[in-house]
Amino acid sequence: MTLIRESAELNRRERDKVEYLTPGSPVNYSLLSTGVIAGDSIKVINGGTATVTVLSSNASTITSLLPGTDATFVALVSSPTTAANFKAVLTAMDPTALSDAAATRMGLKVYSHGVTYTGSPNSPTITLGAGGGSISSVALSSFIPYQLQSGAWRMKFTIVLNVNVFGRANLPVIVAGITYASTYQFGCGGTTDTFTFAVYTEPSTSQLQIVGSATAGFYSMSFDVLLASKPTWAY
Repeated sequence: MTLIRESAELNRRERDKVEYLTPGSPVNYSLLSTGVIAGDSIKVINGGTATVTVLSSNASTITSLLPGTDATFVALVSSPTTAANFKAVLTAMDPTALSDAAATRMGLKVYSHGVTYTGSPNSPTITLGAGGGSISSVALSSFIPYQLQSGAWRMKFTIVLNVNVFGRANLPVIVAGITYASTYQFGCGGTTDTFTFAVYTEPSTSQLQIVGSATAGFYSMSFDVLLASKPTWAY
């Protein structure tokens, strides 16, 4: 009995396999049903630059693998045909092993003011809109774009500016390379932290408005907004 079980186990292991894919554009990968018994598994590795969508034999989506990620798919029943017939075990990835594009989609890459990322002049440079005044310095800037499962893009950001401007009713701040999808309102800290300003984003533009009688000094803001598309400077 022991020898028979060991032989069966050996045969099962021979059916387990690893599939290494290198897609340059999004692809689907369908798992087999014929000849598969409960407990069989396959490891799918996405070593390419585009997303791999893993399907069951009836074309149901099991999961999607971003570039640089992998997963093992275990058959829960013999002759599996549906997504529910598989257990997907995603492998924890070292973020430093991800490509720039994959890290960006997952929200694991931080971009900073004035730094070129995908070729000149692609950088999230911060400027003031027309109306007078200038930016003395950008004390802090961090932009973290990420992609939702729906395909939409959002961006977390923190900006701290030192501006040289007096008496403007609104202070337009432009971040090159992004387009806001909607109007968002949030707060902005002023020079001494004893007053605050309202801030809103202007849809279909790269501009947000600090509302109030602007004075010289530091302004700090932080929010998470929906974008119309991926930033031009993001990988």
